[in-house]
Amino acid sequence: MTYLYLPPRGYNMNALDFYLKVMEEASANNGEPVTRIDSLSRVKRGDKVIVITVNDCARVLLKKRGVKVYTWYQGIAPEEMAFNASGINKVKQYIIWSLCDIVSLWGSRANLYVSEAMARHYKRKYFFFKKNYTVMPCFNQNIEPESFIQTKYEKPKFVYSGSMAKWQCFDQIVATYAEIKKAIPDAQFSVFTNMVDKARKIISDAGLNDVEVRNVPYQELPAEMNKFKYGFLIRNSHSLNQVATPTKMSSYLGCGIIPVFSPVIGDFNARLGHLKYIVKAGDIAEMIAKLRELENVEIKAENVLSEYKTVFDDYYCREKYVKQIYELFRKYN
Repeated sequence: MTYLYLPPRGYNMNALDFYLKVMEEASANNGEPVTRIDSLSRVKRGDKVIVITVNDCARVLLKKRGVKVYTWYQGIAPEEMAFNASGINKVKQYIIWSLCDIVSLWGSRANLYVSEAMARHYKRKYFFFKKNYTVMPCFNQNIEPESFIQTKYEKPKFVYSGSMAKWQCFDQIVATYAEIKKAIPDAQFSVFTNMVDKARKIISDAGLNDVEVRNVPYQELPAEMNKFKYGFLIRNSHSLNQVATPTKMSSYLGCGIIPVFSPVIGDFNARLGHLKYIVKAGDIAEMIAKLRELENVEIKAENVLSEYKTVFDDYYCREKYVKQIYELFRKYN
């Protein structure tokens, strides 16, 4: 039997389920349908278990001998836990989760990474050079041609959709927009978040009073996003961000929004940085220069669609990753 282990936890299934279904389809194509479970009581020696965190991998390996485990690494857990902790707890969290990393990397039959930068991270940190992995960036949608509306490219309307989590760098995004507003006076900015009060305080503290802040239900978000020309995806140069492939990028590109992103996101820099309709900038001055350049030319919706389609035909191609993961599962059966 092949299982997908999802212990009781507050998952964001809107973001997660797309990826899980890719893994399930890959396993089913290998003749092994997947059953989702929230406990290990049904798992027996010889079974296969797909897990989505390194501590779940360690739990399976310690509790169920003779089980084959396949691990999806959504991020680098020790660095994330330490980033969100404080004081002596930073060190404690880093050590505990690094041990889980080690158990997981060497105990898994095969690994699924979200970036090539992640593979390099594990080589540097743990000297883990095994080739038992494949890479699929985080994404959760296909391209939506009907979202490439000509009118959206006529005004410099910016959007941010997400949380106020520290690693999302919302303070930096707001500061960046404040500078953009000085350079491009007719710029507009909307924020969609479920942390409305916190977002409004950050915006107010930055001296801005013309920013729309709303909590938009997930089902209504695609229609709202269609109104914007640019989307912020700004990150600090931290190992967490260097190995990440935020889902937000696919969301922006899929609905025709021009991403404004930081090149510290390693795989995006390598795979998407060359695009014409993208704003990749290491500092505010470079960003403003590129935005002004785009604001001074006529952008045709069909040209943006044509360019972004090449991304979804390869980098965000669901069928491609089903095949890659299928081949990984078959090789490390």
